Amino acid sequence: MVSKPRVYEFKPHEKDLSKVLGDLESEVMKTVWKLKKASVRDIHEDIKLRRPVAFNTVATILNRLYKKKFVKRELIREKGIYYVYSPALTRQEFEELVARHVLSGLFESFEDSTIMFLLENLNINNPEIIDEIKKQLKKIKSKGESKK
Repeated sequence: MVSKPRVYEFKPHEKDLSKVLGDLESEVMKTVWKLKKASVRDIHEDIKLRRPVAFNTVATILNRLYKKKFVKRELIREKGIYYVYSPALTRQEFEELVARHVLSGLFESFEDSTIMFLLENLNINNPEIIDEIKKQLKKIKSKGESKK
């Protein structure tokens, strides 16, 4: 069974992907999504246009992202030996993974406050709809607990 990527930490004060990845990890991940399939050299050349970074640093970041299961890699044995990296999930899948991770953590620790925040921000004022949403959330939560 292949394990899914995990989000390890959420930093709400950061921008964009840096909320869950390091600053350079974010840059590398965006580049991998943009290029779709690329060598360390290709990724380094692209990032280098925007910021100074060493080739070995990019290689280390890609290895880290590989271990986190955010990128895949393929060993190429022509004109030398090197890896070609590609995204393990789309940007949309990554964002959904982060949202699930963050909301699960919020529900686990602050269930009522999280539900109220979501309801208020969705502008739902109908008590019947609110009760139905709460029921559905509890069903989802109990399904998750039964899998543990």
